[in-house]
Amino acid sequence: MTDSAQPKPPPARTGETAAASLIYLDYAAAAPLCEPARQAVVDAAHHVWGNPSSVHGRGQLARGALDRARRQVATALGVRPGELVLTSGATEANALAWRGVLAPLLAAAPAAALFGAVEHPSVRAVAQALAAQGLGAEAIAVDRQGVIDLAQLELQLRNRRVALVSLQWVNQELGSVQPVAEAAQLVHAHGGLLHCDATQGWGKLPLDVLAMAVDLLSVSGAKIGAPSGTGALWIKPGVRLQAVQPGHQEQGLRGGTENLLGLIGFGAAAAAIGDRLALAPEVRALRDRLWAILQDSGPVHRHAALPEAQESGHILSVAWPGMEAPRLVMAMDLAGVAASAGSACASGTQQPSPVLQAIGDSSAEWLTLRRATVRFSVGPGLTTQDIELAGERIRSTIERLRGRMRSPD
Repeated sequence: MTDSAQPKPPPARTGETAAASLIYLDYAAAAPLCEPARQAVVDAAHHVWGNPSSVHGRGQLARGALDRARRQVATALGVRPGELVLTSGATEANALAWRGVLAPLLAAAPAAALFGAVEHPSVRAVAQALAAQGLGAEAIAVDRQGVIDLAQLELQLRNRRVALVSLQWVNQELGSVQPVAEAAQLVHAHGGLLHCDATQGWGKLPLDVLAMAVDLLSVSGAKIGAPSGTGALWIKPGVRLQAVQPGHQEQGLRGGTENLLGLIGFGAAAAAIGDRLALAPEVRALRDRLWAILQDSGPVHRHAALPEAQESGHILSVAWPGMEAPRLVMAMDLAGVAASAGSACASGTQQPSPVLQAIGDSSAEWLTLRRATVRFSVGPGLTTQDIELAGERIRSTIERLRGRMRSPD
């Protein structure tokens, strides 16, 4: 691996001792900025600050930098630059895909859409918003590993005219991989379009957009070492969308001045995606080592323990029965380990994880596991020593919390 491809770990927080410096295990929320992206942003900040829509020299310099970033992202995805709409992230890309396809249909007649029961909160949110306007939106059930049943999908496609199906590539809380290409065949056979949120899989697994046979695909820069607030929507040639925010930028589909510096960093990170993919086996080995250590932390349950070909290799979702996830996450943070209680886009709420609800049942045993689930996610820049130290800190935290639970107040 080249030094430029390896993200630098986040610095310790002010006031921490050296022994308690933070070990970041929340890459599924946001990856540390990779060196190519960092350098590209720093360099551009000195001389690329014009508006890409301006016709003067400074504006055209900015336009050239933006076009280069678009080409870099397109090359990494294996698509044409003109097929990309650059966005503020995958959430906006998901919303553009849904509203762009479905809003015109709702204006004419009732429309229907399907989404995986474990989709990212941004997909569920736009589905709920459009349902309030008359959309028939249904979830596709998943098994205990968070994977959809293709037979169930086909049944739902037969029961009604479905215009759009959203199916993520890799789940953000479990790491399980969906059968996107197989689902696309079914959806197309019934006259619909397939949208795929590829955010969590890009940079961890080889991505072939054309082989997936999808019609729309969303990605985020924050998960591949680019600045947060960057992303893109790929639109298959021939697919027509209605603009969510009209304007002359981004083919008229996304009005507003582009996030120039962020997108320059996005392009640089996308250009280095090969280095990230080359490290995927090492990342998987680190994740597996962490799980081996945590199995010595007393009773612990692992969600979605799938074969290698069916999961991404960077996510570890575990539960310590009897614990409470928010308390665990805070205690681990104090011990110098950053993790999360689920998707970062939903963990700030008090609502239970829809992903864990979808893969479980209503039993008391499952409720106990759901309340105690913590997600760890790893990536480039971590070392075996980091994982060993993090594992020891986590085990010590679990032992301390269990001791307090046994002791009378």
